Amino acid sequence: MKDQLDGLITEMLDRGLLFEEATKEFEKQFIMKCLERSGGNRTQTAKKLGIHRNTLQKKLSPSNHSNPRKKAGPTKKRLTR
Repeated sequence: MKDQLDGLITEMLDRGLLFEEATKEFEKQFIMKCLERSGGNRTQTAKKLGIHRNTLQKKLSPSNHSNPRKKAGPTKKRLTR
């Protein structure tokens, strides 16, 4: 496995992939493979990954994969009494 990982890292560096991009892609692929093996069951996937179900949900949300330069949508204002 170490040799496979070394080859993959070499290829990523040769292509100029940034560390942040590499870690995000690895996380995404790791989560999706675990989700697939769990038959789409998010609770079971979170347990296998050792993270809270809400954390998994956040990582799976489309906004987590959006362009960080884009402005966020309108924020909800807090109600005051």
